[in-house]
Amino acid sequence: MLAKNWNLIFEGISLCIGIQLIALSFLKLAQKEKREYVLGIITLLFALAYTRAFVFDYIMEVNLLKILFRHSIEIFIPPFLFIYLCLFKKDDIKIRSHLIFPAFYVLAHLVFSFFEPISNPDIRALKSTLSASILTLSFLVYFSWGLYILRKDLSHNLKDRALIKLRIFYYSINIYEILNVLIHAASVITVFYFPDRHFTLPLWAIQFFTLFGILQALFLILYSITESKYFKAFYLGKKIQKDKSLIVNSDSISQLLDQEIRGHELFKNTSINIKTLSQRLGINTAVLTEYFREELKISFNDYINDFRVEEFKKLILQAEYQKYDIIGVARLAGFNSKATFYRNFRRKEGISPKSFIEGTS
Repeated sequence: MLAKNWNLIFEGISLCIGIQLIALSFLKLAQKEKREYVLGIITLLFALAYTRAFVFDYIMEVNLLKILFRHSIEIFIPPFLFIYLCLFKKDDIKIRSHLIFPAFYVLAHLVFSFFEPISNPDIRALKSTLSASILTLSFLVYFSWGLYILRKDLSHNLKDRALIKLRIFYYSINIYEILNVLIHAASVITVFYFPDRHFTLPLWAIQFFTLFGILQALFLILYSITESKYFKAFYLGKKIQKDKSLIVNSDSISQLLDQEIRGHELFKNTSINIKTLSQRLGINTAVLTEYFREELKISFNDYINDFRVEEFKKLILQAEYQKYDIIGVARLAGFNSKATFYRNFRRKEGISPKSFIEGTS
């Protein structure tokens, strides 16, 4: 009774998820941007996977539809996920070249279907094993290629928030699907070649895996919604890519900063701000602001004040500055406010200036 209720609940959830995914996929497919269009295809593939149980009885008589729904939806997911990743880097990727193998896979299933009624059990076993193995290999190969793209290109090109979101999307989809096809492959191989050791998951594992699949689908819905330009503008800004000049000139910006801030002790200038610094370095203010935020993970003010804290620590230990009080030395280091000095010293060192001095005495 419990298992039956669980199945009914899962069917209801699957239908609701499938309907939402279909609606989202049509919205994405209507977009002009290629990346949005590909996301629409991915969403549609998952929508078909979640709703196929409800339409399968109606398409049994049409061989091509039966093959697509029963065997071939998943074979298109790995290449489209990979294409989607690549579109964050460039817009001229050749989509058709990645669809040749899935199309051949569907065609092979279609050809085999004509001979299936007269085929012997050994051929049917071989076909099922090859199909499961090819599907598993496709996911593993494309997943590894995608990891390479994420690490080599997108980790440098995308802003941190966009990169984290994309990684969660890519990992969650692939990990669930890879586990799914591995379990399917193990089940197919054992049922045909080792019937006395047929691989089946215990009920608790099936329920856990089902819950994992539901969460994955809900995340796909959330991801698709938040990929609209209105949501992205809200929490990522107008662009998700880093400025191209920042990507190319990151090292030279670092050298210029070190030369000006450390070499010329520019941090001692109490009126320094990011606008005057960018003019001095000959760098666009927006690019320099993005450099601090995306590359150094720190604000300009905290960056400058860290140098001032280090300068204070160096000066306070020298005998010639013993005649000054704490705030006097802080002003020599570049601070023009007592509150700013104390706040930044505690932020960087974790203790008060007085505790630091007592600890070095």
